[in-house]
Amino acid sequence: MSQTRARRGRPKGSGIDDRQRLDAVARLIASNPALKPTTAIRSLGVSDPSVIRRLRDKFNVVRGELMEELGSSTAGAIRRAAGAERQTRPDVPPPSVRSIDGEPSRQQRARSIAANSATAAQNSKSVRSEPVAPAGMPQQRAAQAQPAAPRQPSKHHGDGGDADSERLRAGQPPDTRSQDLCMSLMSAGFAMANTMLSAQSAFTREFVRSPYLSLMLRQQLAFSQWTMGLVTASRIASKTVR
Repeated sequence: MSQTRARRGRPKGSGIDDRQRLDAVARLIASNPALKPTTAIRSLGVSDPSVIRRLRDKFNVVRGELMEELGSSTAGAIRRAAGAERQTRPDVPPPSVRSIDGEPSRQQRARSIAANSATAAQNSKSVRSEPVAPAGMPQQRAAQAQPAAPRQPSKHHGDGGDADSERLRAGQPPDTRSQDLCMSLMSAGFAMANTMLSAQSAFTREFVRSPYLSLMLRQQLAFSQWTMGLVTASRIASKTVR
């Protein structure tokens, strides 16, 4: 009866070859040590919980072995890349010749000494090429031997000279700030006058169109007609009396 009853759990060895998946999980964890095995397995596209548990258990069993194999393969790839670089670039020294702990090697020190000596030889040649006055030569001849500095033309101030040309240096543009200020003031004055004239003409048009003004004009015309009629009637009455 114990044989027919189903057992809980799963067998330790399932007989499935998961070597490729375990290698992929090891590479992911080596690139990101903070990554958990379950997360790495899910990132491979595995979504079945039973498969995830199986791969996690197998990886935990052989984790140290996989990491050692991955480290040895990475070191071998680095050595092969360094050998290929030395073959393609012969000027790069081998690791035995390179500096250890930041100290320069013998070949590097020899190259630096040769470069310093070549620089010193060039400096000595440049110093020798410069003309040096002998000790017995007088100071006047030594001064004549040296190249004369270019002289600036002296300014002659005369009564009939041009004052503007004396004030302005050669190649210096004249100061136009005062002219710009005058032009700005003139343009501002013209703009203000134009604005005032426009406002006055608009006020005049509105005043003429006002109903109060038209009423006043009609009253004035009526009063003028009444006055003219009164004057005419008084003249007729005076003629009749005579």
